[in-house]
Parts: sequence; structure tokens; C-alpha cells
Amino acid sequence: MNVTFFADHGASTLSTADMTLQELRALILKTTVRTKDKLPWLKLATFGDKRTKENSLRHNANVEAITGIELDYDAEKMSFDEAVAIVQQARLTALVYTSPSHTSAKPRWRIVLPTSRDLPPVERKKLVARVNGLFGGIFAGESFTLSQAYFFGAVNGNPEHKAEIVEGDFIDLRNDLDAGALGKGKKPKQAARGLSDDPHDTMTPDEELIADIKSGQVYHQSLLALAARWIGRGKTADRKSTRLNS
Repeated sequence: MNVTFFADHGASTLSTADMTLQELRALILKTTVRTKDKLPWLKLATFGDKRTKENSLRHNANVEAITGIELDYDAEKMSFDEAVAIVQQARLTALVYTSPSHTSAKPRWRIVLPTSRDLPPVERKKLVARVNGLFGGIFAGESFTLSQAYFFGAVNGNPEHKAEIVEGDFIDLRNDLDAGALGKGKKPKQAARGLSDDPHDTMTPDEELIADIKSGQVYHQSLLALAARWIGRGKTADRKSTRLNS
């Protein structure tokens, strides 16, 4: 996948690299600076040479193609491990990494999902909505901005800095996720049986959530609640998959 890097918010210059997720993960983990404003930015897209009046190359009109999508979570409720578990259950190819200000007490993280090929910029919102729906509409609104880029790396060697790869399908090949897609600022219209809006809800028995997932009834919200619950209990991914597939 083609990744574009900006040295700072001004984005007066850029560099590109053709990378695997493994290479990008290694770069994210080894990058560390003293202050957040010194961190570089990344974007799964290709840009042209059109500049704004402020001399920036990073703007919507300058995006020529997308090579993936990025979503930002900053609500500090869902843990990094819960996010990884949900992507695993959805069988998507992705890289989940922590934001510079992340701590286990106040989790903040991002998801990068490459596409199977370069796509027109107009396709991006649809793909972001698929992942936003999978997570119950928890992502920051700027995740839908075409040219939005994000910091990567750690500040002062933050020991809680993490990055994990999940193997699965490319997000642009998962048309099945359109049924539960959620646009910017949208929330699920229907909750699974007995569920509140909180993905950590404990009102509904596991067996009912599993039945909803297997039948396809309110699939995404049930999966979100179940994954969050099982991560909290310390269940492993293998044990969870075995139970869902049984």
C-alpha cells in the first residue's frame, strides 16, 4: 500500500513509501519524540501538487486516490485490546495503534485499514461508515474527512504505546458491512435484545448475544458488546472463536 507522510501539520512537504502493514507497524513502534508536535503524520492516500494559500499539500482537493482508511477513537472508554478483538471477529485486515496521549486508564487509538487497490477518493466515506457501524458509531467525526492525517509514534518512549496487526479481508471487499454502516455522527437505530447504548452492557446473557450474531440479527452491536465483555473476562481469541463457531 502507498503511505504518504507529512513532517508536520503545515504539510508543506510530503514523502511516500510503498509499505506492508508489518513495515508500517515497525515504523510506528520505533518512532518516538520528546513532544507531540514533533511527531510525523501518516495518510493512506496519494496526493497531487496543488497547494492551499497556506502552502499545504494536505487538503481534500489534492487527494488523487485512497489506498486505505484511518479512523480515530478518543472517547477514552473502549480499550485497545477490545478494539483489536472486534476487528478480529469481523475478519478485517487492519493495523490498530495507540495515539500519542494513550494510557490504559484513558485509552485512545486509531485503526488503519488498507484497501485491495487504489480507489477514487469518493469511495472513502462509504468504507469509513462500514467500520464506524461495526464499532457502534464510536469514532471521531474527523475520521470521515477525506484528507485527514494522523500523528504516529510515541512521546517520551511511552511504555503503553502499542500497535497490532489483524489479518483478514480488505475493507473495500466487505459489502456485507454496508447493512450496519453508520455515517458521521450517526448511532445505531436498533439495539440488540436487552442492550443499552453502552458496548460494555451486561444485561443480555452471552447465549442470546451469540444467537443474534449467528442469525445476523443486529449483528454488529451484539458482536461489539460480546467482544468487549469477553476481553474484560480475559478470554483468549482462540477460545472466543471456538465458542462462536460451535
